[in-house]
Parts: sequence; structure tokens; C-alpha cells
Amino acid sequence: MKLERFKQRDPKKIGITIFTIVCILLIAGVFFYTSFASFETHDEFNIIEGTVGSNGDLYFAFYVDDVISKTMPQKGEGYKINKEKTNCTKGASVEFNETDWSVKVVNMTERNTKCTLYFESRYSEDILNGADPVLKEPLIAVTIDNNGTVKRADLSTEWYSYEKKNWANAVILNHTGECNRKLFCMDTKI
Repeated sequence: MKLERFKQRDPKKIGITIFTIVCILLIAGVFFYTSFASFETHDEFNIIEGTVGSNGDLYFAFYVDDVISKTMPQKGEGYKINKEKTNCTKGASVEFNETDWSVKVVNMTERNTKCTLYFESRYSEDILNGADPVLKEPLIAVTIDNNGTVKRADLSTEWYSYEKKNWANAVILNHTGECNRKLFCMDTKI
């Protein structure tokens, strides 16, 4: 019979093993705590707080059809950003990419910068089954009156109606005085 099985274990080895396990658990606990504690969100109406690099705090507020919202609308929900109303404090500005539906804040140099994004409903027709016109920059939606007057279209109201045979129209504004594209090119601001 082998007596090795009944031999008392070395207390020094047991102590080192327990100490190593405790150290690993302590390091893992500190790592997870600092990972999750470095970012906090505060759900106060539509404001999300977080730390951005060494520049400081950045706050977002979202308005959907001029009503404050706790979240930014999702891509494909029928909204567009109103670039004229969207703004940031302290000299920063927002660049919104409608293709990726993402927000980029540029020129942020101070702490506690607040950015407010305004989203508006887009007009759509049921007859098109979701195939409504999508305009990419530099196209600008316009309406053309019966007398030929061209006006910037309000995308939240009926600016086209395929059922009534009022087609969606768009122009490219040219401020240089010469038209790069002969079709739908205008030299004046709408």
C-alpha cells in the first residue's frame, strides 16, 4: 500500500495556492469595477452623460417633432434631422450621418458641452409601400407651383403625391454662378 496518499500536504504550498487565488480574484474584481464604473448614464429626460477623452463631459438632448425624447429615433422610423435647429454649446458642432445614423461632435474643447438634436417626421405615402423618395446631399426637395415658381419643400408635409400625379422634385443649388449639371440646377437660394 502506498503511503504517499495519506501523507499530510505541505501547509506552505496550500497557503501559496490560496494567496494566488485570492490575488487573481481581487485583480479581476478591481478590473471589472473600474471598467463598469468609468461610464455612467443618467436618464433625466433626454440627457445622456458620459466622459469623452480628456475634453470633459458631453450631454445630448433629443427632440422629436419639437417634443423632448428620452432616446434618439432609430433609422428607418421616418424621421430626418433638422440641421438648422441642431446645435451645441461652447463652440462645438454636430455632424450627423443619415446613412449610418450616427452623431459626431467636432470642435469640442470644453467640459460640460451640451448638444441638442432635433428630428422631424418625414412625409410618406402608403401607396408607395415604403419606397418614398430619399434625397442625398446636395439635392434639395422642392415643389413647383402651376405658374412655375419653385419653392423649398417642407419634408414633414405633403410635398409630393404619386396618387395625385404630383411628382417628387429636387434641385442642386449652385452658388458659383455656373451650372455643373444642366438639369435642375439653380443659381439662387431657395
